[in-house]
Amino acid sequence: MNRKIMGLKTNYKEGNLIRIGVQNDWTLGTSRKHIGGQVYEGNFGLQECPLPASEHYHPGFGYSYNTFEGKVGLIVKVIRNRLEQPMGYRVQIGEDTMLCKSVIADKYFEPVGETNNDTYRRTDKV
Repeated sequence: MNRKIMGLKTNYKEGNLIRIGVQNDWTLGTSRKHIGGQVYEGNFGLQECPLPASEHYHPGFGYSYNTFEGKVGLIVKVIRNRLEQPMGYRVQIGEDTMLCKSVIADKYFEPVGETNNDTYRRTDKV
């Protein structure tokens, strides 16, 4: 059964490959700033973005966001709190490295590759 449906969280490790998924016509993307008619693409982190099929989509979103639906990324760093719980991930997609909060990652990241070798540990168990 799908871990998203069951409400299970996954601990990703550095070096894990993930694919950016879709949930309820939303996916992940990055913001593009428009200043003086020019587009500045900065590292603003991964954000939830509506897809064109979403009721929340506006044609202007195509100019404001780069979306990563279906793209593969590499976890390059796991940011943890004092209890060693993941708070966020640095993800490399193409040549860019972006920050993604763990709450957002649990919604949109899908593991790529083998999952039966305990690479991905569920954190809902005590």
